Amino acid sequence: MVTAQLFIEALESPSEPLRKVLNDPHPACRFEDGSPRIRRLTDFFEADVVCRGTLFRVAAPIRREISRETVRNAGRLNDIGSPRISGFRLAEEAMAWLDERGELRTEHLFVEQVPEGRPLDEALDRGYSAAARHRELTALQQEFARIGFSHGNLKPENLLLTPNDRLIVTRCYRARFDGPSPEDERSFAALHRLADQKGDPQHRIPETNSEETVDYPGEWAGPCSEGMRPILTKGVYRFVDVRRKKLIKRSFQAVEPFYEGRAVVRTREKFGVIDKTGEFVIAPFYDEIIYNRNKSLFYGRLQDQWCTLSYTGKPLTAFVKSQFTAVPEEA
Repeated sequence: MVTAQLFIEALESPSEPLRKVLNDPHPACRFEDGSPRIRRLTDFFEADVVCRGTLFRVAAPIRREISRETVRNAGRLNDIGSPRISGFRLAEEAMAWLDERGELRTEHLFVEQVPEGRPLDEALDRGYSAAARHRELTALQQEFARIGFSHGNLKPENLLLTPNDRLIVTRCYRARFDGPSPEDERSFAALHRLADQKGDPQHRIPETNSEETVDYPGEWAGPCSEGMRPILTKGVYRFVDVRRKKLIKRSFQAVEPFYEGRAVVRTREKFGVIDKTGEFVIAPFYDEIIYNRNKSLFYGRLQDQWCTLSYTGKPLTAFVKSQFTAVPEEA
């Protein structure tokens, strides 16, 4: 069984397996006595580590059965490669010590690069739009449903809002891949309530359920946005036009809520933008699309290059190779 002292020693004297994952790691915070500042989670010890100016979390499982499960999750998360779910890497047998009988014991460490951003509760405290947070929570919930993912501990501190206004879930050590869980459903409902309680009240999502009489032919139906409700049927998403009581036939692998008559969607391989009829305004050509709601502009990414497109889908700039940080925060 891993103890806090064993974990501190592993951080103070990084082993070769840990150095292979993190070149020259240094604990980011220390106690007054100079020892690394660690946190006790339910099943892990955890510490923040800085490597070449980048923040990482290093986690040590307290029990062996937790370690085996987390090793499997590391591989599955990396295979999925979801932009909304933060994966982590395995530092194999990065801890080694002698037990009370003098026998050698080893344990893995798990390393997560912390995405740039603010925790959800902190973002809401800063007056962020409640409606925008609702849209991001819904998009994250759809991503969980699409890949059959459940987190199991969806606290606000485990959700980061990036500078591009996207929610990313972190600390996926105990995740499962057997479909959305009732626990996550309850957590999402609580997070939506938190967005209403702490977000800017002038930007809350309007109630649209009162005009709705459509029976949805799907396994899951998400919240309305601009009269359009996403549904999940046989692993693909469609939209229902609530006011017209009409199902949009075109299907997608993932969808984001409508805003100003546009919704970012993902086909089997690429991202595009549709209008409320389901027609593409921007063809599914990009690896990622982000909508700047303040300027009504889209930013499309191909590999590490970005371009700007108009509300109607017209390219406005050439592709530029740079780290994208152009979307401003909502007022």
